[in-house]
Amino acid sequence: MPATYEIDEAREIVFSRATGQVTEAELFAHQDALRSDPRFRPHFRQLYDCSEATEAEVSAEVMRRLAKETPFAPVARRALVSPHSMGYGLMRMFQVLADPHLHNIQVFREMEEARLWLGLDA
Repeated sequence: MPATYEIDEAREIVFSRATGQVTEAELFAHQDALRSDPRFRPHFRQLYDCSEATEAEVSAEVMRRLAKETPFAPVARRALVSPHSMGYGLMRMFQVLADPHLHNIQVFREMEEARLWLGLDA
């Protein structure tokens, strides 16, 4: 599956990753898997790496639902990374739909910047 994750409970962070062609169903499955994982806590930070995603078939309505139904709490610091214009644009749409006044989400093109923003080693 192109959307996967690892949870580091000690550092309170979820490392998510999307590779290849990413579908709407896989993005919802990713959220559902996090929600049901007993190690996950909504306040955890997230680093979502989409640098190896090659294509995404995601509508604006689905982005709206993903933003609304996120398992993360509004206080969770979340960094979304894509060096590619297509992925970066989709992530920016997600950021706007998630209401930047209520959610702490930033979109980056460079992994190093995202890691620094999250307080991780570069």
